[in-house]
Amino acid sequence: MRSTNIILPDKLPEVKRLDNMCSDTFHINIITPMMGGGVEAGEVNESNPVRISELRGILRFWWRLIHNNNNSLLESESRLWGSTKNKSRVIIDVSDISPVKFRCYMKDFEFQRYDNEAYALFPVAPKRKYGQIVEGSGKDIAREGLNFTLRITYPREFQDEIRLTIASWIYFGGVGSRTRRGLGSLSCDNALPSVQEVLGAASSITLWRKSFDDTDALKPLKAWSYILGIYKDYRQQRNSTGDIKHPGRSRWPEPDSIRQITDCSLPRHRRPVNNIIAPVQLFPRAALGLPIIFKFKNDCTRDRIQSDLEPYQTTLKPKDDPEHDKKYNRMSSPVITKAMYEGNILYSAVVILPHDDFFSHGLELAEIPDHVIDEPEYDAVSGFEDFISAEGFQRVTA
Repeated sequence: MRSTNIILPDKLPEVKRLDNMCSDTFHINIITPMMGGGVEAGEVNESNPVRISELRGILRFWWRLIHNNNNSLLESESRLWGSTKNKSRVIIDVSDISPVKFRCYMKDFEFQRYDNEAYALFPVAPKRKYGQIVEGSGKDIAREGLNFTLRITYPREFQDEIRLTIASWIYFGGVGSRTRRGLGSLSCDNALPSVQEVLGAASSITLWRKSFDDTDALKPLKAWSYILGIYKDYRQQRNSTGDIKHPGRSRWPEPDSIRQITDCSLPRHRRPVNNIIAPVQLFPRAALGLPIIFKFKNDCTRDRIQSDLEPYQTTLKPKDDPEHDKKYNRMSSPVITKAMYEGNILYSAVVILPHDDFFSHGLELAEIPDHVIDEPEYDAVSGFEDFISAEGFQRVTA
């Protein structure tokens, strides 16, 4: 075998340091169950539950909210996060992910079937037929307690806004699916900018919270369940019968509006409920997120319309724009309900995101496309703020 002599230089060349770059490392805990987050919709990826591509999109979202009043937002975003013309200057790395433990859908995720948590988990909950679970109809979720390390490297000039972005995500956001209903909520072992500092930068965000004093080890789950229950009570106000399986007619105007539009109704429902929220022929809950599917019991079908039965199923959604060949199927809720830590203090929290242009596209009932729906006069988001204020929640100001 022939050997080759390698001659080393007397002095190795100096490696140029990137003095304009800096890095931060955050130790993050997931304090509520996590749904989805994998490549397959609604499924947790056991080998890679926290994906870098997802985190990049999430952090970009919260960065935009911090810069909501910046007139050169697109240019600034492209310069930091990248675009089709230039690469991102932010490097994200995830490590030390703890093993995933699951809550099983076959056991109702260890919650009761009609508990508040079910209100957030319905997309992955099992379907039932004749009281039995339909095989393959549910998906497991990751158990709370998952933790990981996030390392983020970026140009030093963006240090303040990156740290505010990370803080806003940890306080107000989460990982995985259904984070707006508090799944995948986070806490962090590192010192973060205060909530007031974040709200000072992100002036378009509103925060309401109520401290949750409980020494139980499951207190983040309880804080989450508490605000979920309040949100559920607000969205589902009914003339209660006292029966959880037969809760009574809704006190919101949408069901009676659809009865009037379709001219279909059970005889006993012809007279609208005494709506205390808004007049009939309006759809105020659209402001809390779309689409909304309205399914009536004892309903007729579009193929066989009967005026003495309830209306056929219909979906309230953003109006399509045929002129520009655009279809709109959903609009995310501006209301986030979650458990939130600031330091060692736990809160049940409500975060209100900007929603001034929520109805700019207009609304339509998918099965009744020619019917004109006006923007509701009643602001269901502001109504919810009044609702939680009466429950002892306090608005936090910068």
